[in-house]
Amino acid sequence: MLLKKVRFNKWDFLIILPALLSLIDTFPFIIAPMEDKLKIAKLITHDINNIFLHAPTFLFNFQFYFVLRPIFNFAICLAQIHLLYRYVKGHSLQKAIFTTTLQWLWVFSILSIVLTITLSTLSLLVRYDFDISLDTGLFINDLMDYAIFIYFLLNVSIFFFPKILYGISDEGEEFFIEDTLAEVKIEKPNKPNFKLDDARLAEINAIIETYFLQDKPYLNDNFTIIELSETLNIPIHHLSYYFNYHLLKKFTDYKNEWRVNYAIQLLKNGILKKYTIDQLYHEAGFSTKSNFYRVFRLHTGKTPIEYMEEIKN
Repeated sequence: MLLKKVRFNKWDFLIILPALLSLIDTFPFIIAPMEDKLKIAKLITHDINNIFLHAPTFLFNFQFYFVLRPIFNFAICLAQIHLLYRYVKGHSLQKAIFTTTLQWLWVFSILSIVLTITLSTLSLLVRYDFDISLDTGLFINDLMDYAIFIYFLLNVSIFFFPKILYGISDEGEEFFIEDTLAEVKIEKPNKPNFKLDDARLAEINAIIETYFLQDKPYLNDNFTIIELSETLNIPIHHLSYYFNYHLLKKFTDYKNEWRVNYAIQLLKNGILKKYTIDQLYHEAGFSTKSNFYRVFRLHTGKTPIEYMEEIKN
């Protein structure tokens, strides 16, 4: 919900280790004869505390998993709060755009911790109070079922609110924190150890503008400054100097300006009468709608929908 791309690394696979460990440890019980399983089931049904005496595990006793589960759950809860805090700290732009999504994520994270504490406390009552009455045991069991059910609903509920899930604003725009971070990040290019004269800069300007007007390379969402250099046979360090120190803008910004102007022309030509907004951002050379909306608003001060309304009026 925070990023438009899911990136897995080796540390992420630590999440599945407890499940893998449990599967390996209980596998002999899984393939055991049904008679053995029924005997253990009857003992646990008669007294739930028997699960600690007749645990269906072989490598570790049940006490190990009893302690591991709440620790693991707490670790996940703290990790998600850390991630959430890290991505929104000090970025007012993200808070303004992602207000509803971030509110839901904070509620989800806090409730996760509350439910984890609740389930762990109830489990401790069952584990260490061997004189617990049947009625009290059933009551605690019901509370645990309710807590688990609430946690389940909490996870499922997000799928009924796509605007929150996909980071869509009230205006119908799709954004990702990763995109807005790129907007506020300022890159300072290193000072060049050479200088291009005005004649060379004018020559590069004419070549690039002619190329962009005639061939429209910016409509390719993967178009890079390296491709520009190879196509026009202009050294890449000359292009970098031209964009960074003559135009005072990055190549990406220059390319996006052409894309936005092209999108505006399509809007004026009535493209939305035949196609959706999704078709528009593809036609203009953007790979994602979130980036299209961000760049369009950055250059025009309006969203594509707002711009269309202005044209109509």
